[in-house]
Amino acid sequence: MRVLFTAWGWATHVHPMLPLAGALAAAGHQVLFAVPPAVKGIPATAGLPAVAVGGDRDVLPAFRGFAVGSIVGSVVGSVAGSVPPPRPGGAPRVLGLFADLAQEMAGDLVDVAREFAPDVVLYDPTALAGPVAAASVGVPAIRHLYGLDLLRPAAVAVTRALEPLCDRFGLPPIDPVTAPAVDPWPGPARPGDLPIRYIPHGDYIPHGDYIPHGDGDRALPPPAAGRRRVCVTWGHTMARLDDELFLAGRVARAVAADPSLEVVVAAASGHRRLLGDLPPTVRVVEDEPLGRTLLGCDALISQGGAGTVLTGLVRGVPQLAVGQLPDHLAHARRVAEHGAGRALTPDQIQDGILRRELALLLDTPSYLEAAVRLRDEIRARPAPADVAARLIAILTAR
Repeated sequence: MRVLFTAWGWATHVHPMLPLAGALAAAGHQVLFAVPPAVKGIPATAGLPAVAVGGDRDVLPAFRGFAVGSIVGSVVGSVAGSVPPPRPGGAPRVLGLFADLAQEMAGDLVDVAREFAPDVVLYDPTALAGPVAAASVGVPAIRHLYGLDLLRPAAVAVTRALEPLCDRFGLPPIDPVTAPAVDPWPGPARPGDLPIRYIPHGDYIPHGDYIPHGDGDRALPPPAAGRRRVCVTWGHTMARLDDELFLAGRVARAVAADPSLEVVVAAASGHRRLLGDLPPTVRVVEDEPLGRTLLGCDALISQGGAGTVLTGLVRGVPQLAVGQLPDHLAHARRVAEHGAGRALTPDQIQDGILRRELALLLDTPSYLEAAVRLRDEIRARPAPADVAARLIAILTAR
């Protein structure tokens, strides 16, 4: 089989695809990534071929607007542990941006599809040129989710947003949202979907599978006797948007005020300057896979990004998620709904609210129990090699 993968131009949208792509390649199938130039080198780290499509558009101004909107829209003084629900009705604000990016990628992507002649196209759900390319060569399109299925409630709006692109290629309307999906999120699988075990990026072995980390793989020695360790991380996206939105240092200082806790900040080396002055008791771990840093940690506080949250769930660590972007807010809500953590807004990390929320998380056994249950559920999901075999069986039976 020939399998074409495509994703939008951020690394966090490409990394989740590598395990399945590697499993397909290891089984002897031909795999090709078609992605924007900025992320073209990522598949090569897993020994997978890639070609560039479209350009590297600067989307940061648009996302800054989304972040500001989500912060201003937060409810000051809202009940701790809850975040505002999504706005009812209408299309997600980011949909127009995704439609524009699809227009920019589609020409090159369709050309690649016609030359490569894939049997299926797997696409990042925000890379809306993917189903257009699949339709242009008459093959199935399957979404590869990187977190929650956030666009599904807006299926009608997404279909309408793609109409100009379908017209451009002489295609009938395409519904790219209700297509079957490779789904890493724990929970019941939707009929037709392909549940897959989530593998944190730092755990992935090219053409291999999940690394079952043990105590010998810890990034840090165990915490001191009688003390609990809290990991603080803020991913990469918020720092790209605005230094002021990178709250890891502020959070670490607040947590470090409790002498019974050890605080470790997991950050990229380029983000060290954004942390500000930290107490000497706070340890900073730079450029270490988050999954390793979390070994031995009792709680995770983060921005709520999909990869960060799922990595915390893989490790069975209770979480506080402070959402600043709409998708981060959604992941924060879902962690709280699972009972594995608490969802906060940025205004709730001041005046002791953060410390009270953290104490509740650490002292209430049900949060750890839920996190461990989700960890075990993720481990029980089909491995990438099993999903690859099922996908090929489905294609063969067509």
